[in-house]
Amino acid sequence: MSRIEDAIIAFLSTGQGQAVAVCLGVAVFLFALIFMGVRHSDEDDYEEEEETVEDRRVSDEDYERRQRSIMTVMTMGGITLTVVAVMMAYPSVYSYLHARAVYSQTKSSYTQDISASVDSEGEREITGEVSEYHSVDVDSAPSWMTLDVDFESLVQENSDIIGWLVVDGIDIINYPIVQADDDSYYLTHSFTGEENSSGAIFLAAGSSPDFIDAYSIIYGHNMKDGSMFGSLKKFEREESSFDVRATGFTIYTAGHAYRYRIFSYCTLKSDDEIYSLGFTNGTDEFSDLVDRLFSASERYVDLSPDTNSRIVTLSTCSYSDSVRFTVHGMLMEVYDY
Repeated sequence: MSRIEDAIIAFLSTGQGQAVAVCLGVAVFLFALIFMGVRHSDEDDYEEEEETVEDRRVSDEDYERRQRSIMTVMTMGGITLTVVAVMMAYPSVYSYLHARAVYSQTKSSYTQDISASVDSEGEREITGEVSEYHSVDVDSAPSWMTLDVDFESLVQENSDIIGWLVVDGIDIINYPIVQADDDSYYLTHSFTGEENSSGAIFLAAGSSPDFIDAYSIIYGHNMKDGSMFGSLKKFEREESSFDVRATGFTIYTAGHAYRYRIFSYCTLKSDDEIYSLGFTNGTDEFSDLVDRLFSASERYVDLSPDTNSRIVTLSTCSYSDSVRFTVHGMLMEVYDY
């Protein structure tokens, strides 16, 4: 599916997109009536020969004038609705396509694939080319590290950028992470700070940007084309293709890479207790949080965090504004570079 098709599908899934669809539908209906009216008028010309002057209630001139007036009104209505629909759709579709292009360009400009494979002698081989800016010692880096991110240059684009997220098995979730003082800001702005309905992947305000908190939450929109956090729902819809026990995600920051294993995913209300922050390891409150994540999980995973674990939640909206789909990972390894 092309990016334009993706953009149209994503737009039509919104309320504004549905309004545009209605406008276009009405416009098509009006044009269809006009076409049918022209054909009906042609048929009337043949029937006139069988009618007497006395049988006709209006003169030919009055009838044609009325027909022209009706068709003119319907034509103008159809054109107006079409123009309104295009004007409503263009900003959103353009915004979406622009966001996709910017993210793609940023990934190619500021990250380097250092995906690793192990040869027959057990040596680590880098399948991607090493860039000039590389900061990672690719010979000693763990195999789960797939990116080298040029944070020094990236933060010059926006000082709110604090990391980069990659989710196993979902190639499209490969985005910079931002953080603002207000969580609502990056709901409507891209990671560059430009206004954009796709928003950005962002860490909850008040959380430690170096991910040393016992519990952190990262948010992203549930885009219909699967971008942002729209593809997290694959855990629900494609369970058979995901070995959750071996699935995780990696968060890169300047100088650190954090490897998380997924131990739970679930659908919860937006006011659920898991959306609280400020948990401390070793407390009853944190133990209750872990229990909650396990009890709500839609699939059992034989991986159990303890009260000293560090947990990151990936959260996106679900089938209504008051429901969220969440994926939870436990920190397994940290690589400093």
